[in-house]
Amino acid sequence: MKTVLTILMFVTISQLGSITLGNIRSDVMVPSPVPSETVAQQIAEQAQEAAYKAQEAAVQAEAAAETEYEREFVPHDPWRTHDGETNYIKAVGFEFCGKVLQVADGGVRITGNYGPIFTAHYYSNIEDIDNNSEFFVANYPYTIAEDELISESSHLMAYYVGTYTYTTVQGASRTIRKLDYGIPCDAPQWFIDKEKEIIAANQRAAEIKLERERQKILEGQTNAVRMLLSEATNGDASAQGRLGIHYLNGQGCETNIQTAIYWLQKASIQGDTDSSNILLRLAITNSVSVN
Repeated sequence: MKTVLTILMFVTISQLGSITLGNIRSDVMVPSPVPSETVAQQIAEQAQEAAYKAQEAAVQAEAAAETEYEREFVPHDPWRTHDGETNYIKAVGFEFCGKVLQVADGGVRITGNYGPIFTAHYYSNIEDIDNNSEFFVANYPYTIAEDELISESSHLMAYYVGTYTYTTVQGASRTIRKLDYGIPCDAPQWFIDKEKEIIAANQRAAEIKLERERQKILEGQTNAVRMLLSEATNGDASAQGRLGIHYLNGQGCETNIQTAIYWLQKASIQGDTDSSNILLRLAITNSVSVN
């Protein structure tokens, strides 16, 4: 026994001794542990990146909402006549706002700002008041008093026409920028006709879409009847009951009460309680014989 153990030990030690560095696979790498500081940094960077993406998505959503609002926005008195022409003021005018300095003949003198729509801003704080400028709006059509505000939210618009000169209380001459509100008027007939065409075209498109959807539903119901008929003919009670309902309601087939009763009775005989209940209601409400 000792001899056998000695031989085994010799063989094992000999095998171990035969292992050299050349026998070890160089492609088997044991990963070194990642420091906890590195893991925490990676998590923080991922969280920061996710926050940036969320912020960017929010900004894009807000910009899209603003663009939609600007596109759909209709200003006060959208159509104006000026110098013998009728214009849609949103396309050619400037938005203005500010505090009324003077109500004069032919218009109002204002301190504030004007510019492209949704950009005009009135600065009411003392430290920002120098950002306002003085201008005149001719043909201002609304009743207003000095020191009253024309708010930004009003989105009033006017034509830019050049300059306006007035005399100050000290007797000096002062020239400022001038806008002209124009004369509010009805939309021209060509625009009314165009709107009617657009409305009619949209209605036609909606009707075509509705018809396509109806045809798609009808096609699906027709296919369902075809499949149910095959299953019902093979004795499937659930298919028989559902097929009966299709014939009862005319879904995917012509309405046929007798055919509906035929399939509902077959399903009822096989223990389909829903079909039995439908047959009972038919017998009560429509006086249809379901024997």
